[in-house]
Amino acid sequence: MTRYWADLGFASFSAGYWEKFAPSNIESWARVTALPLLPWEFKALFAMSAAYANQIVLSEKPHCPPPFGSHTDYVDRDSVASQFERMFRSMSKRKP
Repeated sequence: MTRYWADLGFASFSAGYWEKFAPSNIESWARVTALPLLPWEFKALFAMSAAYANQIVLSEKPHCPPPFGSHTDYVDRDSVASQFERMFRSMSKRKP
């Protein structure tokens, strides 16, 4: 399935934005490549394309969590930034 999806191109890019494949895109690809898709394969490719296009839009936001793992694993950027500030501040106070 992932090979089929990669061959299809993951999602459609049109007019400057990503969108899920139209069912006709998947149908045409299957016909041209002579790969008869089972109904569940067709539905899976359609769903994968929609999820991919949606994640691209979400990922453009700076505080978007990664599309893998749980939200509890999400790194708090402000906390990390303050830790680095403290670390560099203490390093700058040291004498050579």
